Amino acid sequence: MRTLLRSLPFEIRTFVDVGANIGQSLLSYKSVCPEGRYVGFEPNPFCVVYVHELASESAIRNFEIVPAGLSDEPRVASLHVGRRNLTNSGATLETDLKDVARKVAHPVCLYRLDDISDEFGFEKGGLVLKIDAESHESKVFRGASSFIGALQPLIIAEVLPPRDSNDVGRMENISEINALLESLQYEIYKISITPDRDLSVLQKIDYIPAEPVSKELKEFNRDYVFAPKSLHSELLKIKLARSGESG
Repeated sequence: MRTLLRSLPFEIRTFVDVGANIGQSLLSYKSVCPEGRYVGFEPNPFCVVYVHELASESAIRNFEIVPAGLSDEPRVASLHVGRRNLTNSGATLETDLKDVARKVAHPVCLYRLDDISDEFGFEKGGLVLKIDAESHESKVFRGASSFIGALQPLIIAEVLPPRDSNDVGRMENISEINALLESLQYEIYKISITPDRDLSVLQKIDYIPAEPVSKELKEFNRDYVFAPKSLHSELLKIKLARSGESG
């Protein structure tokens, strides 16, 4: 994440983090743009407390975190959190869970970004939107379509591939994301590993594949950049050194 943010062809003035978790992206962004504005959304209350402590200990400025998630309608939902690790990034709003016995449900508030974005005074230009919502991404997009259409943020997203051919939920999530990006006239770039595995490049693709991939390849088939067509030529020039960093 840090290398990608540093390589973007514009100055990032505002970073909107949908799925802040325990602050991995917060630290990455602030290492690149220490004075830039950060607004995070995180429905897991245990993570929110952790991020506040992290920001305080790290003396992070210009920082806001909203203790709520984003979706396609305002509602109260059940967030399924691991019983043994309450801040694990695998907390999900998915209802079709294979390991439900190892999770506990917490009620959380969800909002549409389109309904609340005016409260934050977001402006066009220098805007990055990161989405990591554990297969809830299509709902985040549906609730933010006006925001995206008006402000044209560059979007960084993790989109999990289907676990297997029966994983209808993730297949539908991917199909809906593809349709929404097309309607917004956004291009799709996959963060691809070069054959020597020393660099990553942004590879333009027509759509996010909705087919299952082998366990060995899942790590390399989940990270994407979605961008307005105006950034096409600049994004294709980006090469990212493999640093092993996360967030």
